[in-house]
Amino acid sequence: MSDDTGLARHTSISVLWMTAQRWVTRLGGFLTIIILTRILSPEDFGVAATATTLLPLIYVLADAGFSAYLVQADDVDERTLATAFWFSLGSGLLLAGAIAVAAPFIGSALGVPEAAPLLQVMGLSVLAVALGSVPVALLRRAMEFRKLALLEANAAIIAQVVAIAVALTGGGAWALVLQVLCGQLIVLVSVWIVARWRPHPGFSFARFKVMVDFGLHVVGSGLVYALRVWAETAIVVAGLGVREMGYLSIAQRLVQTAQDLSISALLPVSMAAFAKIRDSVDRLRGAYLRASSVAYAVITPLMVFLAVAAPEVVQLLFGADKAESAHVVPALAVMAIAGVGWAVDQALLVGTGHPGRWFAFIATIYSLALLVSLYLVQFGLMAVVVGWATIATVEALLRSIPVAPVIGATRWQVILPFLGVVPTAIVAGAVGWGVLHLADPLPLVLEIFLGGAAVGITYLLALAVLRPKTTATVLSVLPGRIAGPARAVLGRRVRGA
Repeated sequence: MSDDTGLARHTSISVLWMTAQRWVTRLGGFLTIIILTRILSPEDFGVAATATTLLPLIYVLADAGFSAYLVQADDVDERTLATAFWFSLGSGLLLAGAIAVAAPFIGSALGVPEAAPLLQVMGLSVLAVALGSVPVALLRRAMEFRKLALLEANAAIIAQVVAIAVALTGGGAWALVLQVLCGQLIVLVSVWIVARWRPHPGFSFARFKVMVDFGLHVVGSGLVYALRVWAETAIVVAGLGVREMGYLSIAQRLVQTAQDLSISALLPVSMAAFAKIRDSVDRLRGAYLRASSVAYAVITPLMVFLAVAAPEVVQLLFGADKAESAHVVPALAVMAIAGVGWAVDQALLVGTGHPGRWFAFIATIYSLALLVSLYLVQFGLMAVVVGWATIATVEALLRSIPVAPVIGATRWQVILPFLGVVPTAIVAGAVGWGVLHLADPLPLVLEIFLGGAAVGITYLLALAVLRPKTTATVLSVLPGRIAGPARAVLGRRVRGA
């Protein structure tokens, strides 16, 4: 077996394990959200979103990019691991304390003082992430995604039970916050058991300097992204109110669930795989183009379905009183399609030792996005979300600038996986919308089923006809027992691609 075949097979198995974990986690989480939306108010979701939005920013500071360094480094010894761990522990303690002190001021500044105690408790999750960063990095470096999938699925299920129990006892927004915290604490304990690694005493300033030189760009990128999320939440809350933020949060959870069920399993595997082949431009180019093609092709039909069936899906899952959330789902779905390559591109540039390219690019794009949000908020939530989708589309086209030189490809080669799904998305969306319109007199569940079937079947047929090589690439990551019948259904055009 060649090195490429062996790596591809290992990567495919890892993707399938992570996919299974995402399905267990997200379907369970989605059922939990359906239950919670019928117990909690939009204001509860808005308060919880306000309390948790700042945390990704803190997570980045606690890790300092060291876990990414450990995944992609050529050699990692015990001294390096110990240095990374002790720094993460110290920064986690410091940041958790800072959150506890600053929470009341943050809540007041956002006009949501009731979010302060929730934010203080969530400070514990920062410490949990910091303590688990090295064991998680070791498992990813070894591509032990099967173990990670199992322990993360277990933690998610327990956390979802906790959230429902808290909501039923009148806990309000605390149900959403404790769900996050509980899941992270369980993952923390689990990774320490599974990784079988213990920190050694000692700290190497020489190794620390090397990790800092690499991690500064990773941290910069993470900070820019987290600041954007936090700033956009603040803009919506300050400009439109907590209730509008609650509607947006529900819509985002719906789209995020669909995104996680389709392509998110590919993303955590990508950086480890790219790091292993970064010395061969040809192998790297082939792996990147395959990963990008699969990501865009797999996520598109789900997002097209959500875009055309949002009113029916929101009414069925969350109730008629959450109908406002449906209005922004189509724009969020477009944003998700355009932005799916974001994580693959980040994994490529970080995994190959070029985090500075990524940082410079997203710092420019995200600064523009915030200016657009500040301007559009005066026109309402819909205008803001449409602006986000437009920025995401432009970003998808411009990401070829930092990516193409790294893999020795033309900008057109990098852009093509995104542009290639646009015609299939338009055709599938038009057919799905038509079927939903015709099925409107039928029961809601049947109407949604027929619309989803129309989108899915039309998309698969259009992809096989218009993009046969992409279809073959998607089938290549599936086990033979699944890929074989799929090829038979889609016909000779795919088999010969």
